[in-house]
Amino acid sequence: MSLSNFMLQPCIEVGFFYLINHGIDQKLMDEVLALTKRFFDLPTEEKTKLIFDKNHRGYTPMAKEILDLENSTEEVSPGWRTVMEKYYFEVLKLGHRIASLIALSLELRPDYFEKMFTVPMVAMRPLHYAEGKFGSGAHSDYGLLTFLLTDDNSGLQICKEKDAKPQEWLDVAQRKGAFIVNLEDMLERWTNGLYRSTLHRVVTKGVDRYSVSRWDND
Repeated sequence: MSLSNFMLQPCIEVGFFYLINHGIDQKLMDEVLALTKRFFDLPTEEKTKLIFDKNHRGYTPMAKEILDLENSTEEVSPGWRTVMEKYYFEVLKLGHRIASLIALSLELRPDYFEKMFTVPMVAMRPLHYAEGKFGSGAHSDYGLLTFLLTDDNSGLQICKEKDAKPQEWLDVAQRKGAFIVNLEDMLERWTNGLYRSTLHRVVTKGVDRYSVSRWDND
């Protein structure tokens, strides 16, 4: 299968794809998920000592958002900052590589999107979906690309036809070692609707679920 067909089919039809053989060490990915679980397992009074600031860095209680941990100065558990910063920059490099592949799939220069990233906002969010809670309501993401690292618990669902009545939701299975990549609203607009930003949600299924998302927004 050619690069063009490889990128075009999932980007046009679904807006989601699995990314394997991406070059990021599985040990690092496992450490990130372990530290995420360790943090959310802390007592509430410990987490609220790290409450998010005006730059949206830090802990965000239920029903609020956290946007950017890049410059966080808190050390919530041993190795937290070292591991999370290493992961952040590894996935940042990966994001540029995938943006180049997307450009090639559109028959553009591989560096076509680089001019869009002179002052980008790149955010990383460790997430905990608690047992018995809904998770995340239906939405599409508003930037360029999301790279999702998840534990072994399912819950992510996509809706390929958001205007259908009733809507049909499809489960996205977890794959060890793979990122789930989804295209965001900005890329859909830049391609005049050729590539899709698909409606998705998270539904917990009787277990706690941990994940880490990282996305680009211009």
